[in-house]
Amino acid sequence: MVNKKRLIFIPIFGIIIITYIIVFIPNFKLANVIDDREIREQLNYGNYKIVFSESKEYIFGEIYKKSISGWKMTHSSSPAVNDRHHTIKEHIFRISNISSISIDEQSYLYGYVNPNKVESIRFQTEDLDYRLKIKDYFWYLPVKENDLAFNNYQLSVILDNGEEVYYPFDEIE
Repeated sequence: MVNKKRLIFIPIFGIIIITYIIVFIPNFKLANVIDDREIREQLNYGNYKIVFSESKEYIFGEIYKKSISGWKMTHSSSPAVNDRHHTIKEHIFRISNISSISIDEQSYLYGYVNPNKVESIRFQTEDLDYRLKIKDYFWYLPVKENDLAFNNYQLSVILDNGEEVYYPFDEIE
């Protein structure tokens, strides 16, 4: 009787293990979960990872958490438009190139900028005046969550010619 139970238990246990391997093992690598996009940046935040990735059309901000079944997305934001492959005209910076993502009290502004035309991105609050030097078309900027409701004069881009253009960037869109 014990051998019959063992004979039934072993195949059932084997099927469970094989199913787990087939379904969940691919999710143990974050790159496999985000398989159709290039990961631009990963930031550790406690048990979470904030991941910025891109497709040809968009730049995404997403938050992932690892569990026994692998990486799972817990939060995402509206993607920023990636104008890197834009063929109609060369955009410098526009509202659709910006997005944000938050976890707890921490937030990030992120998106696309034309690195050939913009020298830096500036974000100002009562406590800080942050200038991010542009080195690439992808950028992100850490801000406090309560600073996301900013006024027009708080976010600007400084062009290569020194001109500062403020949100909503109508002059350079």
